[in-house]
Amino acid sequence: MDYMIIASGGMVAAINPETGNIKWETTLKGKSRLQGDVSLMIEKDVIFAGCMGHLFCLDKHNGNIKWHNGLKGWGYGSVLIGFKDKLAGASGFTNGSVTTGTM
Repeated sequence: MDYMIIASGGMVAAINPETGNIKWETTLKGKSRLQGDVSLMIEKDVIFAGCMGHLFCLDKHNGNIKWHNGLKGWGYGSVLIGFKDKLAGASGFTNGSVTTGTM
């Protein structure tokens, strides 16, 4: 089954689209829990997630964090993700607007 991947407030989760049940959920953390909007990009078996100046790579099947880069010196804003001609990003901390597309 394919699960829907959602993100908000420093959290990423896989949701069963037929029942709404959560398969897994992951809290994105730097030194503490990150609370901002989350940019997502799914590529094969991984999910790239950007939040408040941090970049994460999660396992798509269980939500485990494979790696985390705190992007030291980049600040704490939204993270725009570009990979293999795809572009994804969340902008703003209040309106939750999302930008997606191709490069």
